[in-house]
Amino acid sequence: MDLEIKGFIEFCRALSNYPEAILKNTELPEVLDFCFNAFSNCKCSSTDVSSSAMYEDLYFKQINKLSTETLRELGEILDEKNIYSSIVLSFSNNNDQIIILK
Repeated sequence: MDLEIKGFIEFCRALSNYPEAILKNTELPEVLDFCFNAFSNCKCSSTDVSSSAMYEDLYFKQINKLSTETLRELGEILDEKNIYSSIVLSFSNNNDQIIILK
């Protein structure tokens, strides 16, 4: 079974459930900071889609620069019950996906 996390808002919500585990990694606190900034500043519910598009692009860049080891750790964090064969992060603005294998 696969898990697909669509967009930065859903990703940030999932990430916020594991703050202690996130802080143990050297790269992931920066991603968590991005999430807090995005939630504070994005006008994502407005009719102006440029704000959410900008944050979606920043999210893609943030995730895309993570090391393979960090992505593996992220997969373990998000799948603490070990029920998924993979976790897919999807990006609505560019239709890309990043597959996280544990």
